Amino acid sequence: SRRESVASSIQVSPSWPIVLFGAWALFAATLLGWFLVARARFMRSIGPRTSATHTLAGNSLRHLLRESRLSRDVRLTVSDRLTSPVALSADEICLPSRAMSELGPVRIASILAHELAHLVRGDPAWLTIGYIVADLGALLLLVSLIVGGIGVYRMRDGKGTGLLKATLALS
Repeated sequence: SRRESVASSIQVSPSWPIVLFGAWALFAATLLGWFLVARARFMRSIGPRTSATHTLAGNSLRHLLRESRLSRDVRLTVSDRLTSPVALSADEICLPSRAMSELGPVRIASILAHELAHLVRGDPAWLTIGYIVADLGALLLLVSLIVGGIGVYRMRDGKGTGLLKATLALS
């Protein structure tokens, strides 16, 4: 049995970029999943929220919305487990129930104005986008350092076979 060698002009690209991209995608998906789980845990940790629409704080929020000429609906809720006010989403402000009983109307109005400013600027959305971009970009930086900083090339050994050698390019 005689072996014949056939020359081919087909060039096979290295599979390491695909593997690297797959690792990045897996890592990014894991971080994104972690963020979504952390957000769900936070929402569960503050417990059930009750509407505070028909309270003095609700009146104060309606007054702020009228004065600021905002035409959006903003829900005001209260949670027994929350320790500080928070703009939960694009249309919800949640206050700790302690604030309703311990703070006066002027302080409540100040807190609501502050949280309303977060909603107007879109801070809850930007915060979510920021976490997602940071999660997706965390490994991207590593990948760019690896791809940009390590050159992979073929070199020939004395036997005519190709060897892959990675070198760290510190430039």
